[in-house]
Amino acid sequence: MSEPITVTSDARRQRLRRVLLVVVATAIASVGVGSQVALVTDLTPDANSPIYPVPQDKPEVLLNAHDGKFFAAVAADPLLSDPDSIGPEVGQRASRPLFSWLTWLAALGSRDRIPWALMALTALSIGALVAAMVALADALDHDGGSPWLLCVLGTPGVLALVAFPGLNDALGAALAVVGFAAWKRRNSAVALAAFAAAGLCHEALLICPLAIFAAEWLAERRRPGVRWLLAFVPYVLWVGFVRVRVGDWPTASGHGNLGAPFAGFISAVHDRWQPFDAVCFVVIVLAGVVAWTHLRDRALRLTLLGFAAVAIVVGPYPWARWVDFGRILLPVCALGVVGALAPRERHQPQPGRLAGRS
Repeated sequence: MSEPITVTSDARRQRLRRVLLVVVATAIASVGVGSQVALVTDLTPDANSPIYPVPQDKPEVLLNAHDGKFFAAVAADPLLSDPDSIGPEVGQRASRPLFSWLTWLAALGSRDRIPWALMALTALSIGALVAAMVALADALDHDGGSPWLLCVLGTPGVLALVAFPGLNDALGAALAVVGFAAWKRRNSAVALAAFAAAGLCHEALLICPLAIFAAEWLAERRRPGVRWLLAFVPYVLWVGFVRVRVGDWPTASGHGNLGAPFAGFISAVHDRWQPFDAVCFVVIVLAGVVAWTHLRDRALRLTLLGFAAVAIVVGPYPWARWVDFGRILLPVCALGVVGALAPRERHQPQPGRLAGRS
């Protein structure tokens, strides 16, 4: 009669390990982001900033250093009532609204709180990514309680987010990974919602539900999972709203975000890359190889192929710095870390389940 008690105790310990991993990841990310804020010494004016031309606080200076200022601008005007206040290429900037909407909520609609809300949400998003990886690892029968999950904190994409807080890539990757975990658990409703939300962070993340659709079609089922295409609907509707509101499509960008196959990569390597850019590229490639080798699921492999295709057509601007291409390919690194985890022993009870009733 003691076996259920022992198993329950083991399950609780496993749950505690997983919670501890997420807490540690969030704490490390918070310290990293806080350190970046503390390193700011001057409230340097930036005439090109659409929202903080004369910053009043340190986080505003950090946001002005990268695209975080555009997320802040959308958070200050979540329904795009004044498109000119969001800055140039508003069609593209406004097409990824979820992070800005959450920032608006966290700031309680206060423009003054937006910079600090973006700092906090960056750290929380990194913690959420680790939580999502725990869920996917468990769903794939890998060791979701392994401390090696924290290796994701050293990937180029996460390092970029800590160095330049206020960006949405960890949130988008977390939602995509949650979608895969829910799909493996046969919870299509949660998976669809997660993928749809991920698409509102970055359109490239819609590769994930498309990969599941393609995997089911390739499996020659009588009824391929057309429902997975529903994940595109919120993004399509929002982009249509943006087009009507501001008169631009997301593709109306002069930055060279897309280009001929391999042209952007070759140009960036030749003209802009430093040694650390090359190191980050190698890390991402190795993560992709590990994910492909250890994650045998067809949909996950098609997802890797999808991101490889995106990388091939990405233009010179994103390929120019590890900060940019590392964030775009963060899901590849997350899948690589999950794939590298040891398979969970079959006799080991799953968290939250009782084994061996008597």
